[in-house]
Amino acid sequence: MVNVNGRLELFPQHKAIVTAILGANVIDIKVIEGEKVKKSQVLAYLSHPNLTNLQIAYIKVYNQMQFLEKEYVRQKRLYDEGIGSGKTYQQTQADYQTIKGEAKGLETQLKQLNIEVRKVRDGNIVQYVPVVSPIDGYIEKVLIQTGQFIDPQAPMFGVINNDYIHADLMVFEKIYIK
Repeated sequence: MVNVNGRLELFPQHKAIVTAILGANVIDIKVIEGEKVKKSQVLAYLSHPNLTNLQIAYIKVYNQMQFLEKEYVRQKRLYDEGIGSGKTYQQTQADYQTIKGEAKGLETQLKQLNIEVRKVRDGNIVQYVPVVSPIDGYIEKVLIQTGQFIDPQAPMFGVINNDYIHADLMVFEKIYIK
């Protein structure tokens, strides 16, 4: 028989704190503490005018990018044929590259919020944004309430995956001298 001290521990990749990417109000909570969840399962829904404004901004920028892309191709053709001025072509190129970068940035934000970009492009504005689990596991903590405003990066849920729990044991040696 050996006496040991120790503790049960999880590797960091099997623990998660779920946060909101943008500030919003909690509309609906779909889980309770102790409930088993799968990766990408919806834990809660958020809503706020800022989320709607982000989608509207993306639609505007995307449509402006579509227009500038056609104008850029037209100006390039005129410049290549010696009809258009280099200044107009360069300005159109700069405007197109700027708006293209802005569109990619807004698209990335929408993807982080689990909003389908294609649907937003088609004019389908999402009112409720899902908050999803980043890992399989169990809900350890629910740190929010319905109606509460959640600041960006504020913890909302704790999720742990006990399938990978391990024991850290400390064995102390006793030396007997005769």
